[in-house]
Amino acid sequence: MATEIETSDGGEGPGIADIPELCYEYAVDWVSYASSRSTFGNGEPSYSTRSKAGSWLDDDFPVDAEVTVHYDPDQPATSVLKPGVRHSVMTPVFGLAWLFGSVIFLLSG
Repeated sequence: MATEIETSDGGEGPGIADIPELCYEYAVDWVSYASSRSTFGNGEPSYSTRSKAGSWLDDDFPVDAEVTVHYDPDQPATSVLKPGVRHSVMTPVFGLAWLFGSVIFLLSG
Protein backbone atom coordinates (compact mmCIF):
# COMPACT_ATOMS: atom_id res chain seq x y z
CA MET A 1 0.00 0.00 0.00
CA ALA A 2 1.23 3.46 -0.85
CA THR A 3 -0.26 6.74 0.39
CA GLU A 4 0.12 10.47 -0.16
CA ILE A 5 -1.79 13.69 0.48
CA GLU A 6 -2.89 15.86 -2.42
CA THR A 7 -3.80 19.52 -1.90
CA SER A 8 -6.71 20.86 -3.92
CA ASP A 9 -7.72 24.50 -4.29
CA GLY A 10 -11.37 23.45 -4.10
CA GLY A 11 -12.11 24.22 -7.76
CA GLU A 12 -15.47 25.97 -7.63
CA GLY A 13 -15.87 25.26 -3.91
CA PRO A 14 -14.48 27.26 -1.03
CA GLY A 15 -10.97 27.00 0.32
CA ILE A 16 -8.16 24.52 0.09
CA ALA A 17 -8.63 20.86 0.95
CA ASP A 18 -6.08 18.18 1.73
CA ILE A 19 -7.18 14.87 0.24
CA PRO A 20 -5.57 11.63 1.40
CA GLU A 21 -4.85 9.27 -1.48
CA LEU A 22 -3.93 5.63 -1.36
CA CYS A 23 -3.02 2.92 -3.83
CA TYR A 24 -3.18 -0.81 -3.23
CA GLU A 25 -2.64 -3.92 -5.29
CA TYR A 26 -4.33 -7.29 -5.03
CA ALA A 27 -4.74 -10.49 -7.03
CA VAL A 28 -7.79 -12.59 -7.83
CA ASP A 29 -7.31 -15.94 -9.56
CA TRP A 30 -3.71 -15.01 -10.38
CA VAL A 31 -4.75 -11.74 -12.07
CA SER A 32 -3.26 -8.55 -10.59
CA TYR A 33 -5.35 -5.44 -9.96
CA ALA A 34 -4.66 -2.00 -8.51
CA SER A 35 -7.10 0.47 -7.00
CA SER A 36 -7.22 3.70 -5.03
CA ARG A 37 -10.78 3.46 -3.72
CA SER A 38 -11.19 3.09 0.04
CA THR A 39 -15.03 3.12 0.12
CA PHE A 40 -18.01 3.37 -2.19
CA GLY A 41 -19.90 6.63 -2.10
CA ASN A 42 -18.78 10.22 -2.41
CA GLY A 43 -15.11 9.60 -3.02
CA GLU A 44 -12.30 9.99 -0.58
CA PRO A 45 -12.65 12.31 2.41
CA SER A 46 -11.05 15.74 2.43
CA TYR A 47 -9.63 17.59 5.40
CA SER A 48 -8.83 21.18 6.27
CA THR A 49 -5.22 20.37 7.25
CA ARG A 50 -2.50 18.00 6.09
CA SER A 51 -2.12 16.64 9.61
CA LYS A 52 -5.79 15.57 9.75
CA ALA A 53 -5.50 13.92 6.34
CA GLY A 54 -2.29 12.24 7.47
CA SER A 55 -3.94 10.99 10.65
CA TRP A 56 -6.73 9.38 8.61
CA LEU A 57 -4.16 7.59 6.49
CA ASP A 58 -1.97 6.58 9.43
CA ASP A 59 -4.89 5.32 11.52
CA ASP A 60 -6.76 3.43 8.81
CA PHE A 61 -4.17 2.61 6.16
CA PRO A 62 -0.55 2.55 7.36
CA VAL A 63 2.07 2.47 4.60
CA ASP A 64 3.14 -1.05 3.61
CA ALA A 65 0.42 -2.58 5.81
CA GLU A 66 -1.42 -5.65 4.63
CA VAL A 67 -5.08 -4.82 4.13
CA THR A 68 -8.20 -6.81 3.36
CA VAL A 69 -9.54 -5.98 -0.08
CA HIS A 70 -13.27 -6.42 -0.68
CA TYR A 71 -14.05 -6.95 -4.36
CA ASP A 72 -17.00 -7.81 -6.56
CA PRO A 73 -16.67 -11.49 -7.51
CA ASP A 74 -18.30 -10.75 -10.89
CA GLN A 75 -16.03 -7.75 -11.53
CA PRO A 76 -12.81 -8.23 -9.52
CA ALA A 77 -11.45 -4.88 -10.70
CA THR A 78 -14.15 -3.18 -8.58
CA SER A 79 -12.86 -3.10 -5.02
CA VAL A 80 -12.81 -1.18 -1.74
CA LEU A 81 -10.97 -1.48 1.55
CA LYS A 82 -13.97 -0.60 3.71
CA PRO A 83 -17.28 -2.11 2.58
CA GLY A 84 -20.42 -0.02 2.81
CA VAL A 85 -21.15 3.44 1.47
CA ARG A 86 -19.59 6.65 2.73
CA HIS A 87 -22.14 9.45 2.60
CA SER A 88 -21.62 13.14 2.34
CA VAL A 89 -22.27 15.33 5.37
CA MET A 90 -25.13 16.80 3.33
CA THR A 91 -26.95 13.46 2.87
CA PRO A 92 -28.97 13.77 6.11
CA VAL A 93 -29.74 17.43 5.35
CA PHE A 94 -31.22 16.56 1.94
CA GLY A 95 -33.12 13.64 3.51
CA LEU A 96 -34.67 15.86 6.16
CA ALA A 97 -35.58 18.50 3.57
CA TRP A 98 -37.29 15.85 1.43
CA LEU A 99 -39.16 14.50 4.47
CA PHE A 100 -40.27 17.98 5.54
CA GLY A 101 -41.43 18.79 1.99
CA SER A 102 -43.36 15.51 1.80
CA VAL A 103 -45.13 16.19 5.11
CA ILE A 104 -46.09 19.71 3.97
CA PHE A 105 -47.38 18.31 0.67
CA LEU A 106 -49.49 15.65 2.42
CA LEU A 107 -50.92 18.11 4.94
CA SER A 108 -51.82 20.66 2.27
CA GLY A 109 -53.72 18.12 0.12
